[in-house]
Amino acid sequence: MTANSEKSLPRTVKWGWGLLVTLSALLALNGLALYFFIADSHLMQTVSLMEIGVGLLALVVAWEGFRQGTRWAWKAIWVLVALLATLGLHMLLRGDAGVSLWYLSLAGVALFGQLLVRRGFTT
Repeated sequence: MTANSEKSLPRTVKWGWGLLVTLSALLALNGLALYFFIADSHLMQTVSLMEIGVGLLALVVAWEGFRQGTRWAWKAIWVLVALLATLGLHMLLRGDAGVSLWYLSLAGVALFGQLLVRRGFTT
C-alpha cells in the first residue's frame, strides 16, 4: 500500500491493524519481563524466549505485511491467535485460572483485530 491508499483504508482496518501491532509488541515485552523477573526454571526461561520471538515475528508481519496489504500477512498472523489461545488453554489445564484468563482474553483481542483487518484484504 502506498501512503495514499493507506489513508483510504476503512477505519475498522486501521483499528484492527493497530490492535495487532500493539498486541504483538506487548507479547514481546511480556516475554522479556517474564525472562528477567519471573522465570525461575530453565523451562520458563525457554518459554519466555519463545514468547519474545513470536511477539517480534508477529510485530514484523503485522507492521510490514499489513501496511503493504499482502495476503500472506493476514494468514501468517493467525500464529499469534493460535499461540495465545494455546497458552491460555495450557494454563487452564495446569490449574492457573488467572493466567489462563489473561492469555485467552488476549487471544480474543487478537482474533477481533484479525477479523477487523480482513475487510481490507478482500479487495
